[in-house]
Amino acid sequence: MVKPKNSFRFYVIVSFFLASIVFLSGISIGFLINDFKQQDLNEDLASIKDSVEKNEVEIALMDYLNDNISCDYLNLRLNSINERVYDLGLKVGTYENSNGILNEDYSTLKKSYINSLINNWINVQTAKKLCNLNYSTILYFYTFKEDCNLCEEQAMVLSTIKNLYGSHVMIYSIDSTLGLDSVNILRYSYNITQYPSLVINSKTYSGYVSFLELKEMFE
Repeated sequence: MVKPKNSFRFYVIVSFFLASIVFLSGISIGFLINDFKQQDLNEDLASIKDSVEKNEVEIALMDYLNDNISCDYLNLRLNSINERVYDLGLKVGTYENSNGILNEDYSTLKKSYINSLINNWINVQTAKKLCNLNYSTILYFYTFKEDCNLCEEQAMVLSTIKNLYGSHVMIYSIDSTLGLDSVNILRYSYNITQYPSLVINSKTYSGYVSFLELKEMFE
């Protein structure tokens, strides 16, 4: 039996049509997954922003009332908030490294996240003076991977330091590419001219800092 001449063309067209449906479905699912991830980050950020703002009021009250009795409570609150901030930072890093679709909404979310980080860092600095708390704080300034060969390695070192020292070391990863005024003020104040750069307990360290160097500082 002789097959019609156009049967092969028919199968090619059908195959192409089905492949197109699968491809477009994949893109749609990708958008949907990213939307869900972004919504999850948004909810976490809203919760942390609320906690940071409440913490700011608590610190202001203690300062106004000259109440050192509440320092133990403040210490517990700071530890709790900082761990949640750090966990959210890990989620943000995972989201960005998973080839997600980084849209304008995400950029707005990231800016809000960075401002919350800075606000939390200010609270910690104030609490350290108010209650003589023994925290070490690190501001980690980074930029795009293509503009910073050692930023990814620096982030891994800081993650190891965090795992080693836990709540005694508070790390704030500051994306310097967002054009935020708050970030620009910090960069100017601490003379951040290259990436990566660290500000450890208000002292600037320009360029990559190794694990052994950091470990020696904290010990």
